[in-house]
Parts: sequence; C-alpha cells; structure tokens
Amino acid sequence: MTGWSEAETTALATRAARGAGLPPGQAILYGAASAHHLAAGRDPHALAAALSDPQIPSLITRIASLAPGPHSAPDHPLTDALLAALPGHATRSHYDPDTPAPHRAPARVDPPPDLIALWHDCAAKTYVPESEASRANAGGAED
Repeated sequence: MTGWSEAETTALATRAARGAGLPPGQAILYGAASAHHLAAGRDPHALAAALSDPQIPSLITRIASLAPGPHSAPDHPLTDALLAALPGHATRSHYDPDTPAPHRAPARVDPPPDLIALWHDCAAKTYVPESEASRANAGGAED
C-alpha cells in the first residue's frame, strides 16, 4: 500500500493545528477536514495556508456550530472538507445531523512532502521540551 491512511493524516494534521495555535476542538475538525480535503483531490496548499490564516478559527467555529436546516456556507477552499468532517450530512446549503453522510471508502492519500514537513514542524511545537523539570514530572516516563 502507498500513501497515508485517513487516520494517519487526521492525527498529524490535528497535532499540527494544535501547534499552530488552534484550540483542541478546532484542531480536531481541521485534522478530519484535512483527510477529506486530500481524499477529494483538492489543493493541498490550502491546508498549509490555513495554519497561518487568521480567518480559519472563525471559519471552523462557524461550520462547527451550524444549526440543522438551510444555511449559507462561507466561500473558502476548505469549506467542503470542513462540512464533510461534520457528523451527519452537510452541504453548502443544508445541514442534517440526523441523516448519515454518504458512505465513502476510507481513502489513502499522498500529502506533498512540503505539507508533511509543515505539519511535523507545527506538531513539534506541542511537545514538552526535554529538561530536568519535565523528567521530574514524568515527561518521557519509562518503566
């Protein structure tokens, strides 16, 4: 098999979003949307740009807080992927959390190396630095 699994992609993208400063809930939605975005063959550079875009937190909050029923989704390169990451069935014009999303086979994706490197760099910002204090508090604990 080649490529990254949906779970691998989501996990790294979520950690990267946390390292870029997104709160946990937004980072989780960004991570899931990243897998959807890449599986749909969309521009991976939009994912990289999103990590430094000051509008992303408000976009994710708006999408995550959609009420059931008709709505007008914002026009952004990640909108469709964010909608696909929501529970239920969501389109740019309607959200029904009680209707299952259309079934899709888990995708394997091939993120470009520069996106993977960016995600690793951002994710590294979440790691506890090695120090005597971190070791004293069970950082890097061993048996």
